[in-house]
Amino acid sequence: MSADLAAGPVVQCALNVSEGRRPEVLGELVAAASAHEGVVLADWSADPDHHRAVLSLLGHPSATADAVLAIAAVATRRIDLRLHEGVHPRLGVLDVVPFTPVRDIEMSECIDLSRRVAERLAHEAGLPVHFYELSSPGGRTVTLPEIRRHYARAALDPARRSPRPDVAAGPTDPARGVCVVGARGPLVAYNVEVSGEDDRLARAIAAGIRAQRVERPELSGVMALGLWLPSRRVAQVSMNLTRPLATPLPTVFGAVARLAEERGGKALRSEVVGLIPEASLAGEPPESILWFDARPGQILERWLRPSEDPSSSPSA
Repeated sequence: MSADLAAGPVVQCALNVSEGRRPEVLGELVAAASAHEGVVLADWSADPDHHRAVLSLLGHPSATADAVLAIAAVATRRIDLRLHEGVHPRLGVLDVVPFTPVRDIEMSECIDLSRRVAERLAHEAGLPVHFYELSSPGGRTVTLPEIRRHYARAALDPARRSPRPDVAAGPTDPARGVCVVGARGPLVAYNVEVSGEDDRLARAIAAGIRAQRVERPELSGVMALGLWLPSRRVAQVSMNLTRPLATPLPTVFGAVARLAEERGGKALRSEVVGLIPEASLAGEPPESILWFDARPGQILERWLRPSEDPSSSPSA
């Protein structure tokens, strides 16, 4: 276990940054995330087709907040949203900042933390903020897809105004965009590559997952999109598992593989972006779901056990 996580409350923050192509900028983001005592960069990855990086922080709430602001400073200085192209939806250079309780911290404290960070992002980094999930104002939970849809409709209709940010220190800078911040439960970002020469099979599988999740509890909370990744020339079913303990990875992989086979295709490989609870594997090895590049530190609990070495090989 890292000395930074030896005692006290631990919060997880899986920041989504709109950069996945320039190694020098990714290096600056990683350096900013790694420069604070009391927080560790447990995992990070970037993808050129999504043009997105995910940096998974674990640490004390105040140290994690400082690391978020340091990452925001790099993002606002080095990324111009007006020049950004990628298959993943995005609203800002620092796109999404979620806080999840891990140890000795309540969800209510994560909500308070998200609001403090939002104020700092608005006033120190010049990023207007929308709250989502459990930090949503007004007593109604607002989801990330809802916020994205509001902006998409405004972009298509000149008469429609973009949504008003919940926290802002001035007008939105088109080069920086806006940031979505909130407290939420655990979420697993999970992708499965499937056969095909375009995105048709992936889109059909994603639609099938969305259609089945109401009737099949084991798919509840699975958000799915079908994408084409030009640099890899492969189709991908890109998913967020918003109830990861109820939707373990082997179950979701099996559903994707069956839907692919029913349409004459097959699942080729899968990947996890960021950290997962150990229970997400349901006792199966990563290879059982064609997750061949699993990194040992992607198992959340390995960072919290006093005797655990996060660099050791993952097991079921």
